[in-house]
Amino acid sequence: MRSRISFAVILCVVLSVSACTDNTTDEGDVASYQDRYFEQLIFGASPDELTQILTIYEDHRQRSIAECMRDDGFEYTPLQADQVFQPTGVDLTSRTGRAEMGFGISTVPDILPVAEVDDPNISRYEGLDEATQAAYDVSLSDCEATSDNTVEAELGIPEAVARAQQAQLAIANDPAVVRAQHVWSSCMAEIGCDAPTETDLITTLGLEFGQLDRGSVEAERFRQRELEAAVASWDCGEELRTAIQAAVAATNAPNT
Repeated sequence: MRSRISFAVILCVVLSVSACTDNTTDEGDVASYQDRYFEQLIFGASPDELTQILTIYEDHRQRSIAECMRDDGFEYTPLQADQVFQPTGVDLTSRTGRAEMGFGISTVPDILPVAEVDDPNISRYEGLDEATQAAYDVSLSDCEATSDNTVEAELGIPEAVARAQQAQLAIANDPAVVRAQHVWSSCMAEIGCDAPTETDLITTLGLEFGQLDRGSVEAERFRQRELEAAVASWDCGEELRTAIQAAVAATNAPNT
């Protein structure tokens, strides 16, 4: 039986978890979730927002897994969302968040502490004979994969991704965004960060940190430089954020 603890850093929503207390999802819920999923793909997410959207998704997913397992003849108790994922706390959506965690390169442990999970499925699984455990494993693997596809479709995630791709194309071709991106790049170059975009900067810093030993003097110096670069990128990016928001709004992508 596999562990279900996973770690996530992306996604954003401001939606009440109470909207997911049963197995139905009405059109209003889907539209709201889809809009917020779309927004996090474009603008990022705070840790609180990330937790909310993952909770909604995982609540749906766990119920779907339980139904699928029951159809296969196995009992499965849906887990609570906080038993399944653990956000890292990295927040690129505010200057304060960046000052605390930078880009999340050197500031997040390689292995996050995992809280004890009171999972009744484990004790139930351990009580099965070897052959039944093997069958259970197959069913669980299939049900998890099926549930991922089912829940993504129910919540409109493929549509949100398609909209985000369309918006990204509009952003890339928007003259105001292109100009603002040059302003950001020139501003960052003044502090010694030579990169055409923030994504490129994060990639370069990540590769650099990968060559260092954690706990070394060099790694600590890198951590400070990362924090400074993350804050500087925010300060240099005011015009860029405004231009991106305008370009996205012009596409009329979010549902109303």
